[in-house]
Amino acid sequence: RLDWLNRQHLRAALADPDKSAGLIQQARAEVAAASGLETASVRPETVATALRLAGDRLTFTKDLYNAVPFMFGDPALDTTAAEQALILVPHEFHIPILNALEHALASEVSESWIGFAKSVAAAAQVPTKHVMMMLRFALTGERFGPKIPELLDALPVDSIKRRIRNAKTEIESR
Repeated sequence: RLDWLNRQHLRAALADPDKSAGLIQQARAEVAAASGLETASVRPETVATALRLAGDRLTFTKDLYNAVPFMFGDPALDTTAAEQALILVPHEFHIPILNALEHALASEVSESWIGFAKSVAAAAQVPTKHVMMMLRFALTGERFGPKIPELLDALPVDSIKRRIRNAKTEIESR
């Protein structure tokens, strides 16, 4: 019950402009401590987005870095993470999907992210859900996480491109 109350308090504080600034500063210091980053390098906008993306998975601000570490740096991709995250996507689709994502991101994305994923799926000749799973792995290194459209809106495009390249390199090295 107390965890539920804490989650409700965080949600209400984020919705209140007077309280959200203090909450963001508190979370910013806690992310810096947990990640080993300098507080000055942890941007308040990133913390605000991370708090929103963490949603109900966050009970205390001190847990923000562990809830969404991919918001504060590129995710650690390894063979075990890849196997767990990509278990539902047939192996022969991994590289074609990442290639299609790289190609599509080379030009300006002018449509919604869902439309973007559908066009990538059509180009790679795979189901859209496989594109979404590959994106989640590339962006977070995890099988589960925030909604992909929200995550794509939250991350800078150059970070998305870099993470897709890193995922491709990891998969190719297996």
